[in-house]
Amino acid sequence: MTVPPYKVAFMKPGNAKVLFSKMFDSQQEAVDYSLQMRADGYECLIMRNVRQPENSDDVHFYEWRLIPDGASWKYRLGIFITSPKFVIPLTIGLIAFVLLKQNNGLPRVIG
Repeated sequence: MTVPPYKVAFMKPGNAKVLFSKMFDSQQEAVDYSLQMRADGYECLIMRNVRQPENSDDVHFYEWRLIPDGASWKYRLGIFITSPKFVIPLTIGLIAFVLLKQNNGLPRVIG
């Protein structure tokens, strides 16, 4: 069983608990559908199929790659903000700022 190569995933406005998707045979059809859904107030992501199941035992595994467009920046920003590449340097910076500000520039030596 082959799945069409393009998918538009979308959420109803105000309900982030349910994700819907619709499959398309061409990228242009997917883009047109996502523009229509965005005009109706839905959040949409366009994806391309990268991997399909190779045998009947693996039927529940598909790999989809996000096609970046102007509307997917919120998703990409959220992923970056919650990633360790952003959180760890921010935490180290805040801790250093608090320590340096609290002690006039140098941490105190105890003992």
